[in-house]
Amino acid sequence: MGRTFLRIVFIRAHFKLPTRHPYHARMWFIINQIRFIRANSNIFHRHAQL
Repeated sequence: MGRTFLRIVFIRAHFKLPTRHPYHARMWFIINQIRFIRANSNIFHRHAQL
């Protein structure tokens, strides 16, 4: 529940902030990379369980 709430807050902050902001863009790139890595690790763990 906490994660989804944080995600909503991040999305709201994303739309409030200017898109061309370099720090903001970098932050979002890092967040997306972490999300991608997490998704891959979850798939790996599921395969390991089987």
